[in-house]
Amino acid sequence: MKEEYFASAMHGLRTPVNSIVGLTVLARRCSDINEIIAYLSKIEEASYQLINTVNDLSDMYQMEQEKMYLESNDFDLEDLLDSVLDMVYVRADSKDVRIILNLKNVFRVKVTSDRFKLAKVMYNILSNAIDFCERGDKVTVGLELKTPRELSMTVSADCKGLTAEKIEAVFGTFSGNEATALPMCRKIISMMGGELVIVSDIEKGVKFAFTVNVHSHKKHDTQLLKSFKAEKMRFLAINNNRYVIDYLTQIMGEIDGTVIPAETLAAGAKFLMTGEECSGVIVSFDMIVNDFKLIIENILKYIDEKNLIIFVRNSRRAYASSLCERYGYFGVKFITVPILPSKFIEQIGTEFGLSGAKSFLQRLAPDFTGKKLLIVDDHDLSREITAGILESTHADISFATNGREAVELFAMFPEKYNAILMDVQMPVMDGLTATRTIRAMDPPAAATIPIIAMTANIFDLDKKSCFDAGMSRYISKPVSVRELYRVLEEVL
Repeated sequence: MKEEYFASAMHGLRTPVNSIVGLTVLARRCSDINEIIAYLSKIEEASYQLINTVNDLSDMYQMEQEKMYLESNDFDLEDLLDSVLDMVYVRADSKDVRIILNLKNVFRVKVTSDRFKLAKVMYNILSNAIDFCERGDKVTVGLELKTPRELSMTVSADCKGLTAEKIEAVFGTFSGNEATALPMCRKIISMMGGELVIVSDIEKGVKFAFTVNVHSHKKHDTQLLKSFKAEKMRFLAINNNRYVIDYLTQIMGEIDGTVIPAETLAAGAKFLMTGEECSGVIVSFDMIVNDFKLIIENILKYIDEKNLIIFVRNSRRAYASSLCERYGYFGVKFITVPILPSKFIEQIGTEFGLSGAKSFLQRLAPDFTGKKLLIVDDHDLSREITAGILESTHADISFATNGREAVELFAMFPEKYNAILMDVQMPVMDGLTATRTIRAMDPPAAATIPIIAMTANIFDLDKKSCFDAGMSRYISKPVSVRELYRVLEEVL
């Protein structure tokens, strides 16, 4: 069974590699920018699949060797789910599978748990749910903080259900030709004090569910949230999916706002004709695409163009934008769904100019103006990639090509750097030795400067070695832009 698993896992490695190579060739031959962007999106999705398969293999090894353990990280629940959704959007869009969110008590909540393993579990369950679906099916993702110490997740695929034999294969220690990572997810969930359950009905679909132990606390209100609550905004929501209206109502309830529901275009028009005031209109693109110009013209008789928001799936965003450009609606705003509460509030707050909202550039990358970072890596391309990711943050970047250079630079300028991004395996002096050397120095900054491991070593014991050497955080290569920004925001 193990041989079958690893043979299938090798196939799982070769398939995305083949996709990356082939799509890169096609992108290089292409001159249309929209096609190139489409190719890059598919390359990104294949890259996520590749990374996840590599991580699964390492975790499977550690599970066999009983070397797997849980870490403790503080993280935002919405940010965690958002990062997972980012990795599956392309796969869902390619199959025309809709993802619907059902969230309870996760808005502005931070928890303490093993962020990376929890993300792995969420990604693998959601990926499996999407894989079971056929074109046009629906996946509902439920995430609920039941108590301050209990986090529950459900993923329901509205598709053809699995047979008892199929469920047994999915749950098996090694899943043979399926090569799913669910057995490992089951182990991780068990380590977190829970149990993974799969319920299947041939007619109703498949449901995955688990509950794990966490420690949670609410974040304080930001200036943007205070602005929203003071405005008491109300939106007309035209959407024929009741789940979406209920979800939007829940989000607006968090900020003392109101949603006027309209499940048909006629109901929306009826409200607009009453002349009642509203902050804006939110309409589903799928409901207006066939008579786009006529419907938009009628809506704009009652509201300003800048107050019209279109909910659109990622796969149809480009088409929706092209229609607006064709008919001259340049002030219309788009929100890609599904969207998490904090992102919705941030985007709406920005579009409506509320106090505390971030600018478009701030949403893309944090502002590290005035911060000085030292990147330590012996690989030229790795240094170039990390510097390129950080370019939009306006941080001041310096480089060292090995641990000894990093130690010498820090010794000369102990107060100069705000953080060090340290590779682990390097010639002359490795990152662990460099970190221990810096921590042993006399200047006060030597004990406090954040040193962030950036390494391709992904075993839990490798991470433990980094923390034992005195490193502050750990980022796996290939580097995730979101993860790098998140970690730097925490330490700077």
